[in-house]
Amino acid sequence: MKNVFYLIPIILIYNSCLLLPRNATTADFLPRETDVPGWVITGRARIEGEKKTVQISPLYGEYDPAEMSAAEYEYLSDRSKMVRVELIKLRSTLDAFGLYSRMRGLEVAALSPEDTACSLSNGIFSRTGKYCFRVSGSGLGDQDAGVPELFRGVVMQNLKAHAGGEPLPDHLFLFSEKRSTAGIVYYKKGVDTLPGLNGLSIIRRLLGGKQYDIAYARFNTALDAEQEFQKLLKAGGDAFILSRIGNLQPAIRIVGAGEHIFISHHKQWIFGVMNADTMGEGNRIFIYLYGEIKKKVGANQ
Repeated sequence: MKNVFYLIPIILIYNSCLLLPRNATTADFLPRETDVPGWVITGRARIEGEKKTVQISPLYGEYDPAEMSAAEYEYLSDRSKMVRVELIKLRSTLDAFGLYSRMRGLEVAALSPEDTACSLSNGIFSRTGKYCFRVSGSGLGDQDAGVPELFRGVVMQNLKAHAGGEPLPDHLFLFSEKRSTAGIVYYKKGVDTLPGLNGLSIIRRLLGGKQYDIAYARFNTALDAEQEFQKLLKAGGDAFILSRIGNLQPAIRIVGAGEHIFISHHKQWIFGVMNADTMGEGNRIFIYLYGEIKKKVGANQ
């Protein structure tokens, strides 16, 4: 695990927290030296709000962070071994899941069936309630493979009674077969290929022996969904071509050779497939999704 270890570009504070105050901050949930024997804190910092957090990570800033704290640790017996913990408090469990899912992506499998942690190149990223946190290491060898999990376990225990947050909303699971978050990524500010469409989820599904990326977003009313769809077409300029499949009028965008987007709306939903190889394949997948969404929406609305 040979990675460059970076320092946060803000003032460092060196004293460790002892007891949780009544109004605990993210700094109070970071591991203390007594939690991780043999490790000493070499720097601590806490910042609030999106503008400052985005300086640490633009991706963190996309999910409306309330505050963030970080601490850096060195191993007493070998100062070349370092660990950094970043703890971010979001404003909802959906935002926390969204940030976590962006770090996990569609390609990486979660470390547990609950989909609350994933491996990174130099550590672990986790979520619980309204919180996300990253444990990264530098100078760690094969014999130190358990170190990131040690720090992760401490933070999870510290947050156990404080993570808060409501259950994830039902709309996140529209195309999930087992109401699982596995394979779902939530883009709060959308994706470039669907300009202006915020609050977008993408799930990877195996259909007919092939993996497809299915996009969907829910709005308050059918009128809202229709208006957002029209905004999408306008923002896309000449990128979208309108087609006709039965009573539906999907918009088609050819992203590149062998990559077609089919997108439309039904009731309160905008939905479609992001990676059809051909027009014919896109039509087939789109019709299948329309049938699935009609069954689920009809049963619940």
